[in-house]
Amino acid sequence: MKKLLFITILSVLTSLYANDFEKNKEACDRGDSAGCYNLALMYDNAEGVKEDYSKAVKYYTKACHSGDVDACSNLAFMYYEGQGIRVDYGRAEKFFTKACNKGSVSSCAGLGFMYHKGQGVDKNSTKAIELYNKSCDGKEISSCTNLGSIYNIKEDYINAVKFYTKACEGGSISSCSSLGFIYYKGQGKIKQDYNQSAILYKKACEANDVFSCSSLGFMYHQGQGVDKNSTKAIELYNKSCEEGSISSCSNLGSIYEQENEHKKAIYFYKKACDGGSMPSCSSVGFIYHEGLGVEQNYLEAINFYTKACDNNNAIGCSSLGIMYNNGQGIKEDYIKAMKLYKKACDGGDKHGCKNYNEFKDK
Repeated sequence: MKKLLFITILSVLTSLYANDFEKNKEACDRGDSAGCYNLALMYDNAEGVKEDYSKAVKYYTKACHSGDVDACSNLAFMYYEGQGIRVDYGRAEKFFTKACNKGSVSSCAGLGFMYHKGQGVDKNSTKAIELYNKSCDGKEISSCTNLGSIYNIKEDYINAVKFYTKACEGGSISSCSSLGFIYYKGQGKIKQDYNQSAILYKKACEANDVFSCSSLGFMYHQGQGVDKNSTKAIELYNKSCEEGSISSCSNLGSIYEQENEHKKAIYFYKKACDGGSMPSCSSVGFIYHEGLGVEQNYLEAINFYTKACDNNNAIGCSSLGIMYNNGQGIKEDYIKAMKLYKKACDGGDKHGCKNYNEFKDK
């Protein structure tokens, strides 16, 4: 019975689409822009007909030339993105301009982005800002976000906050996160406000913004703008670590190391190390070097210290120097040890400097 009902509904929909297609085709042939636009949408979205971008372009073009603003806008985006056709920034700019001049805020945003990046036009920040302002005023949230970013880079934090706030209130999660960061740091003339920062990070984190979850975790860890709560911090660090936040993985490693849960510490430090955190590589090396909660393993320590040192982590170089100096898991090599101490010292490690100076005085 259900299968029969489904077939019946499908048959009705097919019939309706066929009627719509014929009506729109006839209207378009008579020069009606709405008919051409609807026909283009059907080909663009595969509604009642097979998806055909070349035909969508054909009918969008016809509708655009007849004055349909949405058709001009859609056509511009197809040329910009290369949707079923070759990317053509020149034509994208032409149709964005036409649609923007007729009030399409999304087209003003697209044109602003082209001037911002210098795509098909000479790069022009002033023109980009003008177009972004126009589209942001028309509630095009992406333009408000882009304005916030432009002013953020210019270190004009008053305007950055103004536009990020507008974008955040309009649903831009990245803007909420960026705003949270400005309040957290207290940048320029914006006063540091941990409470406001925590509110914004929480909003963004609830929408699964990884950076915001990690940052909110740190605030719970330190008790900044929220009551200190290690359980909540670990929960947020775990969430963001699993989503690729290297700093969260590293922070979890540090928490578990301090709690003497070294196997867990190694797990998270290794994850952070694999993601490029050289201090975490050095920390794994240290745990294996000292045999903290795990079997002492000089070879593993050497591997992790070497990785850290090769990537200019001063503590890794200093620790590796100690292993060469003492012949731990490797043949004693005082010359190698001294070179490593010097590299560590040059990188700002006090122990490396102390050991290097002692070598020089011998």
